[in-house]
Amino acid sequence: MEPRQPEIYRQFRDAYRNGRFPTIVAEGDALAATLDRDPRLRAFVPATSLMIGAAYAELDAYSTACRYLEYGLERYRIDEGSHLRELGGADWFSLRLVEVEMLLGRYGDAWTLLTTLEAPDKPDLTRLAAIRGRSELNTIRGDYEGAHHLLNAASSVTDRIHSEFHVATLEADRSVVLAMQGRMLEGIALAHRTLERLSQPAAGAMGAWSSQSTAALALTLSRLCLDTGNVADGERFLLVGTAAVDRARSTYLRACVDLGICALWRAQGAEGVAEPLCTEAGLTFGRLACRPAEAQTTLELAKIAEARGMTTSAIPLFERARDEFRFLGHARELRDSEARLHRACEAP
Repeated sequence: MEPRQPEIYRQFRDAYRNGRFPTIVAEGDALAATLDRDPRLRAFVPATSLMIGAAYAELDAYSTACRYLEYGLERYRIDEGSHLRELGGADWFSLRLVEVEMLLGRYGDAWTLLTTLEAPDKPDLTRLAAIRGRSELNTIRGDYEGAHHLLNAASSVTDRIHSEFHVATLEADRSVVLAMQGRMLEGIALAHRTLERLSQPAAGAMGAWSSQSTAALALTLSRLCLDTGNVADGERFLLVGTAAVDRARSTYLRACVDLGICALWRAQGAEGVAEPLCTEAGLTFGRLACRPAEAQTTLELAKIAEARGMTTSAIPLFERARDEFRFLGHARELRDSEARLHRACEAP
């Protein structure tokens, strides 16, 4: 039998459900300490810690979110009678932790957790999210065939779920893999079809999820199009991504839009106005500790300097971006930064 919920816990849970995240982070530690002191109430400590972690993630405090989510999941594993079912279960918080780890560039930790979430005894929705996550990591590493193989496996899971939205998210993933491996025309065509379904307005949690999925797909495709000189499609995807970000609450995504605008301005020959905005985006990613996005911004600053004829300034930026992408394991971006660095060093 599950322990009886104390009133202070119910009030805290209701605040979390109602999206009062500043309240959660302000009052959470005191509540967790109170619950932990009473052996009868310790079963509520894991859920409290996980709600605090999820609230920090909503407030873009990703490093702190990781600590609370990891602690909450560990306590959930070792504490008997932990109370978590009404909040979505441990799998939901594990997937939230994976999302945060990906933003921070902690890909090894994310991969390890995803492999456990892909186990055959997990619910179909959990397995689908885990397979998609591993496909994304394979794409980052440059293992495009491995990414396609995982998406094929995910398709069989969506057949059991019977959800058009999840089918659309898989096609969005596929379009990114195609574009990343250089099959831009196929990727763009698939992305256009997918965005028509993903960008349909929806309410509640599904609406927020849809907006974030649309923003991530459109902004990624915009960057890839602009990198290959396809300014028209790059601008179109950027407009779609910007509209989606306007519906989502995320400092991170807003900074991603700014980075996309900088790439567009550079492609249009307006490097001078792009540089200050790009610098500000980089500072935002740095404050958020989002190492992959910060590396992307460094590479964009190097491209801006190169376009302005400032080769001496571009070279150390290319070097820094190259080193970061090598550390993180970003295959495509590493090749791009190395090629641009070589070209800049060879310039007269």
